[in-house]
Amino acid sequence: MANPLLNKKKIRGWKRRVKQIEQWKNRYMHLDLEELRASPRDYVKLWIDPFYRLTRRNPPVWYSRLLLAAMIKVYHSWSRQMAGFNEPFYLRIWFYHPNFIQSQIVVAFRDALHFYDNTFETGGGEPEVPLGAVRGSARS
Repeated sequence: MANPLLNKKKIRGWKRRVKQIEQWKNRYMHLDLEELRASPRDYVKLWIDPFYRLTRRNPPVWYSRLLLAAMIKVYHSWSRQMAGFNEPFYLRIWFYHPNFIQSQIVVAFRDALHFYDNTFETGGGEPEVPLGAVRGSARS
């Protein structure tokens, strides 16, 4: 019997998958301001099947570009809506590498403005590259 956690089946119906991106974008284009006032932070993930399942997998590059374009449009829409409050706010697109499908758009303001400040560890500057890797050969 095949492993039920493997998600390697061929994906069919790409036109339908592209329509799912448009439906996702239209669903989240308008930020629910009433809910945001009650809970001063919100987020939206890429809940697009078959990529966001128990076993997640990355979509092809051309599909990821369509997802990214939709995320940017939602980001700009939320930015315009949040600018109407005339208050400082936190609005970011979080990209996860190499798991692009786990990327999300996050917004916070008022009491939760600094909620996401320590979510990620800060990097230690430039990554160290071994000298031999830069020159293409080991030092003699």
